[in-house]
Amino acid sequence: MTSWERFEATLARKPVDRACLLEIDDILLKSNYVGLKAKDIRWDPKAAARATDAFQRFTGYDITMPGMDNIGIIRDLGLPTTEPENNTASPTGVLFQIPEDIDTKNIFDPMDPKQTPWMNKSTFEKVALSKALIGDRAILSGLVPGVMSMAAYLRGAEQLMMGIMVEPEITSKIVDRAAHLCDGIMSRYVQEGIELPFLGDPVASEDLIPESIFRSYVFEPTKNIISHVKGSYKVPMLMHICGDTQNICKLTPEMGVDIFSVDSKIDLAHYKRTIGEKVVIAGAVPTIQVMLNGTPEIVRESARSCIEKAGHGGGFILTTACGIPKDTPFENLTMLRTAAEEFTPMYQ
Repeated sequence: MTSWERFEATLARKPVDRACLLEIDDILLKSNYVGLKAKDIRWDPKAAARATDAFQRFTGYDITMPGMDNIGIIRDLGLPTTEPENNTASPTGVLFQIPEDIDTKNIFDPMDPKQTPWMNKSTFEKVALSKALIGDRAILSGLVPGVMSMAAYLRGAEQLMMGIMVEPEITSKIVDRAAHLCDGIMSRYVQEGIELPFLGDPVASEDLIPESIFRSYVFEPTKNIISHVKGSYKVPMLMHICGDTQNICKLTPEMGVDIFSVDSKIDLAHYKRTIGEKVVIAGAVPTIQVMLNGTPEIVRESARSCIEKAGHGGGFILTTACGIPKDTPFENLTMLRTAAEEFTPMYQ
């Protein structure tokens, strides 16, 4: 099967020759694979596309991410950032320092290239260039921070969590502005050529907020974003939330999520039982103890366990529990594909 045939069969819960493979990475592994550092492809779309193409050829994964870096969002918001030469960037300030800023400070329009000079280089221009090299060999996925994670960019994670408790109305306004920005970026991604939009919202984890708060702040805005993007562009939607999602996972079908990527903290069989008939499950080989620090044989056994727990009946994508650490041994990456080929027929 081709990657597209495998992917479409997975969405339809039809038999596949092996589990579809999803790469969760931004720029770190790709730059490392081609002997560069993150700084070398962060602002260089051509270098990022070449690294994406080379890395996908090496791994054979069905879904790849074209060397994007969320530093562009941070820069276009006008925020100061750290910019480590071989790691991901992060903001060192917030846009909404006081409540009045929520109504008065402007946020760029993601649909206007003139307002996104940094995102053009860090994300948007990399999509078409990557697609030109990869073609139909793999599906292009692009990660956008989810509503709570984007709100944390705007207000700061600590202030956002505090606001939920003491300033709920103000926090709702922040989340609304964050959701509008998420929607615009996601729409622009798809217009540029992303084929599997990817919402990543670690700040929405049950490790940080209970289900009740998720329902109050995350559910409706996320549902609206997904409805708009799917309705406008006819693409499936992938969502990942780190850590504990054992309760909020049951809300994903109502939000319109097609693929839910889960962490290894909660047993994969729980997700298969709870939402597996309605949502494709993606997961969940542990990133640190297995992918980074394990041997290929440990990776093989972990992948087998994932396929055994969630591969039956179809509708399963084999991937890591979160972003793949940049120093992960390359032989561990290729073992995921080997294990998928070996075990999928046994447990499907």
